[in-house]
Formats: sequence, C-alpha cells, structure tokens
Amino acid sequence: MTRSVWNMISAMGVVASLVGCSPSLDLPKEAMVSCATDHDCPPGWRCQTGAQRCLAVGDASLDQIPPVIQEVVFDKVPPVFRASETVGLRFTVNEPLAKLPSVTLDAEPPHTLACAETAELTFHCAGEAPLAAGSDAEGEHVVTITVSDRAANVGTAHAALVVDFTPPGITALGSTILSVSPGGLWSRLVPGAAPPPRDARHAHRSRAHLR
Repeated sequence: MTRSVWNMISAMGVVASLVGCSPSLDLPKEAMVSCATDHDCPPGWRCQTGAQRCLAVGDASLDQIPPVIQEVVFDKVPPVFRASETVGLRFTVNEPLAKLPSVTLDAEPPHTLACAETAELTFHCAGEAPLAAGSDAEGEHVVTITVSDRAANVGTAHAALVVDFTPPGITALGSTILSVSPGGLWSRLVPGAAPPPRDARHAHRSRAHLR
C-alpha cells in the first residue's frame, strides 16, 4: 500500500463521516504501507526506514531489520593518532535509534567513546581521555560501533586506526669531509668517517682563501 492509497482511504473515511457512517480505518498490523518518513504513515504508525515500511507503534515484532551504520570517518585522515591526541569519528545511520550508539576502542583496558547526535541520524563520538604513551599500546587498533533501533535490532560496524607514539628517527650515514684542491674548497660525504677537527676545517678554509 502506498501513501497515495492511504490518502484515498482517508478521503473515503471523511466522505463516509459526512453521510453519517462511522467506518473504522484501523489497519491490521500486517498491512503493507510503504514510506520514506513518519509523515507517510497512518496515525499510530511509524516509518521503519530500513525496510521503507510503516509499522504500528508498539508492534516491534514486525521489524527484524538491523540499523545500518554508514560513512564512518575519523577526525584525522589518515587515521594515525599520536600521544595527547583524542580518538574521534563520525558516522550516520539509516533509521532512528532507541539510544545513543556504543563505541569502544580495543585498547587495554578498552576505551569508551562518548557519542552525541550532531544532526538527524548523524553522530560524532570522541574518547573521554587523550592517548598516552605507556598506558596505550602502539600499532593498529579497531573501533567497534554498536547501535540499536526502536525494535531492539542491533547493528555493528568496525573501523581501523593506528596509534603511533614513536617520532621519526634520523640515521647518520657518514660525515662531510672538507678538502682543498686547485679549484677551491669542496666537500664529499664519506660513510662512517669521523668529522675533521674544527681547527682543521678552519685551516682548510684559510688556505683556500689564500689561494
């Protein structure tokens, strides 16, 4: 049954009431009424957007479709988090939820991310404390998102991130050796060589200047 059919049924009820009839417009709970929002449903019914179907309020048994979590995006792209940074992400769902999502990071002990609905069916979740070297393990971790709709159907999603506390290192490849040639002062990189003494480098520059 589409919205237009429901409108036609409602119109028939109005006409019947004008001529003194009292018809019942109560639909059986098994009735199929398609919808996009609650406004497309008869009074006392709500739209289950996952199935695009109106369901009688209080009859959760007809809704067995779990909510879908979509467009999971971390606050950092790529999702590499360092010490003193807080893990955060946002996502959307395809239908109203019975309660705020549950989001956890698989650290030891697990981190809980607090969620808030920032727009209709859109949520942002962030850690309650920043990451800390020594208490949080480095490497790849997984965030688990769990949501529940009004009919107690549960949907889950997972997203991976990297925790990195190690700063980039600089490896010494060798030392720069200064030499004097008839063409002037020049240098070269000698792997593993020790740098010349400061006074020796000064002497090279002085001799080069005299030439």
